[in-house]
Amino acid sequence: MEEIIFYWVAWIFWVWITWIMAKNKMRIRLGIITLLAIIFSSYDIAMFHFLINGGVIFFLCLSIYLLVTESFVFQIYLCLTSLMISLGYISLILFSIYDPVWLIVSLSFIAAVYLSMMCTFFSKKLNHQLINLFLSATIGEIGLGIILNEIGLYNEIGTDGFLTRLTLAIVGIMLIFAYKQFVNFMDRLVHKLKEEKRNVI
Repeated sequence: MEEIIFYWVAWIFWVWITWIMAKNKMRIRLGIITLLAIIFSSYDIAMFHFLINGGVIFFLCLSIYLLVTESFVFQIYLCLTSLMISLGYISLILFSIYDPVWLIVSLSFIAAVYLSMMCTFFSKKLNHQLINLFLSATIGEIGLGIILNEIGLYNEIGTDGFLTRLTLAIVGIMLIFAYKQFVNFMDRLVHKLKEEKRNVI
């Protein structure tokens, strides 16, 4: 099973949501999104003359749904940045197909690092980063499938490690977010200790 990383991370995340996360509306939403992602990833959908993995369709619809909840200015900004990131994603995958000898590290890892770094670079808020990630990865995968089909290298859209790359990118964004939160916490703690020291003196 080529998407084993996606299934492992998704099920671990679902277990954490179900048994550890505090009971609120966000917990229900995240649980539904996780389960739907697992379900859709096991199906293929025929659209036009392409065969698309259900995971691509699901994350594209999810990104559009999250995008319309933002203000108009952020919608334009996220669409433009996602387009730029997706073009880089397509270039990276095409480079790996035509000249794989230069890729010392796994393509999934390189693509995930690229996606997570670019999304955190263009957006500060976590929800904007995830919208950027879902939108750019799915648009990039669809664009890649169209290009490969045009040059005679037909490939099912959303296979060959797409969900693995997306999962690793999500994990990367979450790790960067956790690191920033830890740094902010330590900064506040040091500031608080300095204030207490001044009050004592």
